[in-house]
Amino acid sequence: MQKIRILIVEDERLAAEDLSIRLEKLDFSVIGIASTGKDAIKIAASQKPDIILMDIQLLGNIDGIETAKLIHEKQPIPVIFATAYGDDAYIEKALRLADPYGFLHKPVDDKAAFTMIKIAIARFARDQLILRINGLLQVKAKLFEQLNSTMSLSEIGAEVCDILVASPAFRQIWILLWSEDGQFVSQNCTGLNPAGFNEYLEHVSFETFSAMKTTESDTLMERISGYPAYLIPIGMEGETIGAFGYAPLSEVDIDDKEQVIIADIVHVISHTIRDTRQREERVRAQRLITESEARLKAILEKSTTGIYLVDDQEKLEYVNDRMCEILNRKREEIVGYGFPKFLGPSRDMVIKRYLARMAGEDIPSEYEIDIVRPNGEIRELLISANTFKDASGIVRSVGHLLDITDQKKANLEFIKLSQAVEQSPVMTVITDLDGTIEFVNSEFTRVTGYTAEESVGQNTRFMKSELHDKAFYKDLWDTILNGDIWVGELSNRKKDGTIIWEKMSISPIRDLKDEITHFVALKEDITKYKAEREAAEKNQKLRDILYDITSAAIKAKDVTVLSERI
Repeated sequence: MQKIRILIVEDERLAAEDLSIRLEKLDFSVIGIASTGKDAIKIAASQKPDIILMDIQLLGNIDGIETAKLIHEKQPIPVIFATAYGDDAYIEKALRLADPYGFLHKPVDDKAAFTMIKIAIARFARDQLILRINGLLQVKAKLFEQLNSTMSLSEIGAEVCDILVASPAFRQIWILLWSEDGQFVSQNCTGLNPAGFNEYLEHVSFETFSAMKTTESDTLMERISGYPAYLIPIGMEGETIGAFGYAPLSEVDIDDKEQVIIADIVHVISHTIRDTRQREERVRAQRLITESEARLKAILEKSTTGIYLVDDQEKLEYVNDRMCEILNRKREEIVGYGFPKFLGPSRDMVIKRYLARMAGEDIPSEYEIDIVRPNGEIRELLISANTFKDASGIVRSVGHLLDITDQKKANLEFIKLSQAVEQSPVMTVITDLDGTIEFVNSEFTRVTGYTAEESVGQNTRFMKSELHDKAFYKDLWDTILNGDIWVGELSNRKKDGTIIWEKMSISPIRDLKDEITHFVALKEDITKYKAEREAAEKNQKLRDILYDITSAAIKAKDVTVLSERI
């Protein structure tokens, strides 16, 4: 999806600049212009272009053919030669020494350059693929010849690494196998920084790969190494016995043919280590079982939900610590007793569902029940129940309980609060820190005409009246962002375009870390009150003027003085 990166090697600077401009217009990316072979070699080494347009005739000690040859000794980059001459000798020399991917006649034609570059890139990719495939086939053949099942896991890993490092397909290779005592037998074959590989080993385990069935991206190695990395499970007969990791040398996707050969290589490794791994796996499996039981017991005992096991006689066989806390009883007061003993008003419903589930009927697994504590307190619980058959074929019931008594009380209080806000005669608006509206109540809709759907997601500026200056809004935002409450009068515009005045208080909402997350605005429509107040103030002023005129008329000695006073 990226632009093709081109290096232009041309000793005529104006011609090179002109060609660069035309190539850029064709949606290529020109990463440099070199006028000598020496400069071209240096730029190719540092910039690693996708392709080089090389003038055969160059100034300096080396021509374009020799330059291409020297570049190819360091790195594979396709070269297209450009020449103003039709000299067959030069073309024959270039074909023999420089492995060109095409020739262009100068001056270079845009369409010809576009077509030649695209063809060269495709041919180069194909040639590189063939080289990688041949290298992988050679590796596969050597593995067949040199690996044998009498090797230890470490010997197998070392031998595989010695053979794989010769392959041109890989930038990095590593192998992870498991020894008899359940430890990694790891091999950092090539390309990996030792410190980075040690970090990798600290974060992986058998469980990391045991569920793998096909090739997967190795995100951990990608983070550590900085290159795309992949893992292939090493296994036999459905059993995972290790993992083969690699980072491809090519920056393009691994071809299907390469993937098939790599899978074959892993298959060879799998066959070789099968017998050794089976012996180690038995010991490791037993250790994993023991560790798993210990982990399971720890999880059950420290679970935040009550966990129980009921036999086919309705008696509790096992309860964890949390179950004892929920029932407010000691374990010996619970285990061995029938579970109906601890149930509250929901007793008949729970027993009916238990018997139906034990009979194999399709019964909801999650529902609410209640239990009675020794002091008579009733607690409401959410149960998740299921059945299973043990090794003897006996059907047992297992499940866990979550005490939701306090949660239901909190939910009820929340509903009350929500209804109070929704039905409040005061307009309520909640926004985020940028002023984007997240909630409005029905009073807001009634007064402004904007529905909740029209308001939520909008910034509060969408109702701006333009009657306040920037200083007003700056003071408002400075106040609330500082964590203080802003109180004042503000004008907004309703949906029908009319101006309303609101008496408003804006308060910050803080989270458990005391950080401001939202703002809540409580607003009251004072448009009518404000108009009445302004009218009253105007009438009072008129009355004051009338009083002054009357007083002046009484005190005036003549009409002229009265007129001046008025």
